[in-house]
Amino acid sequence: MEVHVTLHAGLSKGGKTKEHIVRLVGGQCTLMDVISKLGLSPDAVGLIFVNDVIYKEANEIFDGDKIALLPHMEGG
Repeated sequence: MEVHVTLHAGLSKGGKTKEHIVRLVGGQCTLMDVISKLGLSPDAVGLIFVNDVIYKEANEIFDGDKIALLPHMEGG
């Protein structure tokens, strides 16, 4: 399975938006598998979009999905 992942702001090195293609092996894969494969701490991820819909780490993903990972937001 291959998914396209965009890391936003503080989740990527240098703080810039960065795109990755992540390849996963096996049957059912979740967003947690992607987060682990990228070497990210689950606590660092604040918001997840899959194909422009908000998801949770335990949700299943599918080949070709477009995933956006955003850090926790601050501000007022």
